Amino acid sequence: MLNSNLNKSIFIFICLLFFGSRQIKAQSAVICQGDSAVLRMNCSYLGTLQWQYSSDQATWLTIIGATFDTLKVIPSNTSYYRAAIASGTCNIVYSDTAVIVSSAGTYSLTQIVNGCSSSIGSATALPIIIPPAPTVAVIDNCGSSTLTANGFTGALLWSNAQTLNSISVNSAGNYTVSQTVNGCISAAGSGTASPTAVPSIANAGSDINLACGINIATLAGNSPTIGTGAWSIVSGTATITNSGSPISGVTGLIEPGLVTLSWTISNAPCASSVDNVIITVNSIPLAPTAGAATPTKTTIVWNWNTVSGATGYKFNTVNNYSTATDNLANLSYTQTGLTCNTIYTLYIWAYNGCGNSSVTTLTQTTESCCVANVGAVCDKGGWTSVACDPAKCVTAKVNCGEHVTKHCYPLAPLSAYWEPAWTYSTDCTVAQYTYFNDPPCSTNVWVSDMSGVIQCDGACQ
Repeated sequence: MLNSNLNKSIFIFICLLFFGSRQIKAQSAVICQGDSAVLRMNCSYLGTLQWQYSSDQATWLTIIGATFDTLKVIPSNTSYYRAAIASGTCNIVYSDTAVIVSSAGTYSLTQIVNGCSSSIGSATALPIIIPPAPTVAVIDNCGSSTLTANGFTGALLWSNAQTLNSISVNSAGNYTVSQTVNGCISAAGSGTASPTAVPSIANAGSDINLACGINIATLAGNSPTIGTGAWSIVSGTATITNSGSPISGVTGLIEPGLVTLSWTISNAPCASSVDNVIITVNSIPLAPTAGAATPTKTTIVWNWNTVSGATGYKFNTVNNYSTATDNLANLSYTQTGLTCNTIYTLYIWAYNGCGNSSVTTLTQTTESCCVANVGAVCDKGGWTSVACDPAKCVTAKVNCGEHVTKHCYPLAPLSAYWEPAWTYSTDCTVAQYTYFNDPPCSTNVWVSDMSGVIQCDGACQ
C-alpha cells in the first residue's frame, strides 16, 4: 500500500511493442498524493485501445470505459497501467507499462515478448513528502471570529480564498486551510467559527405624556431579534410589571413627576444597546412653599420654591386666581411702590395643564421708616445723652416706669431748651418711641435716658 505521507512517482513506459523484445525505455515524473496522473499513448497503433490496471503485474483488470489515447488516474497505492491493442484476429499487443510507486529508489523493469526478455529499463523515484495539514485555532469574538493556522511551513490557502495565517470571518461555519510545499498540497485543517452576534439596537419607544390623573403606563420597546431585552429604572419612582417584556406595564407612578426607564438589549460578550424613555405623570401641582423674602422700605422681593410638575406660577395681591398675574416659570416677583413699616400679603398658585394648586399666602413687612445707625447704652439709674443731628430721627427704647427727655440746645448747651418728658406704663410693657424735632431745633438734639438704648437714626420718611 502507498504510504499516506508520501507523494508518488510515476514511470511511464511510452511506446507500444509490436515485435520482438527490446529494452524498455522509461521516463519518470512526480505526482502528489491525491493528484491525477495522465497516461498518454504517444505511438501510432492499429486497432482498438483498452487500458488495463494491475497491482502486481500478474493479474490485469480492464478499466471500464478507458478506450481513449489518454487515461487520467488518481492512484492510491503502488500500481501498474498499460494499454492493450486489439485488431481483428491478431494477437493483442500491449504498450509499455506505467508504474506508480510510493517509496524512493531506483526501479527496473523488463518485458517478455514471445518468450524473449528485453534488456532492463530503469528510473529513479524520489517521492516528495506530503506536507501535514495545518492545525486551526479559533477565537470567537463579538460579530466576528479569528481563525489562526499553526504547524505549517508552506503557502496557505483558506476555503474563503484568503492566504494569511490569521483570518477574520463574520459568518459562522466550518473553514478549512491547506498548505502547499514543493508544489504539493496538504490535506486540509479545519476550524469552526461561531462569532457572537451583535445585539439588536434597542428602541425604548417614544416618550410617554400621561393624561391628567393617570399614574399607569404601557411601554413600547422593540422585540430583539438578537439578544435579550430588560427594563430598568434610571430615575424616578415606578414598578415595572415584567422587566423582560418590551411592552411591559408600569405602575406606582407618582403624581406629578417624571420617570426615566432604560430598555437594554444584551448578547454577551458584545456591548449592550441601550435606549431610554421618559414618562411624564401629570396632575394638579401642589401649592408652592415660601422662600425667603427680601424687603426694603418701598419694595419686597417675594420668592417661593419650585413645585414638581408645575409649568408656571401666578400671583395676586388679593386671593383671586382668575385675576392673578402669570409669572410663567419664574420663582421670584419684585413688588414696588410700597410704604415703609407696612405689612403686605401676596397670594401665589402653581399651575400646569391639569389645573392650578391651592393658594399659598405670603406675608412680609417693609423695613422701618427709620433705620438705626448709631447707638448708646446706659445702665438703669444713670443718665446717658446722645447728640443727634436735627435732621435725624431719634428712637428711644426704654423699660416700664422710665422716661426719656428730649432737650433742644439752639445756641449753646444749657442756654435754652425744650423738654417734653414721658413716663411709661407700670405693667412693664417694653415700649419703643420714635419722634422728631418738634419744635425744630436750630442746632443739635440731645436725648437723655435713664436706661436702655438711644439711637440717632436715618432720615425720617
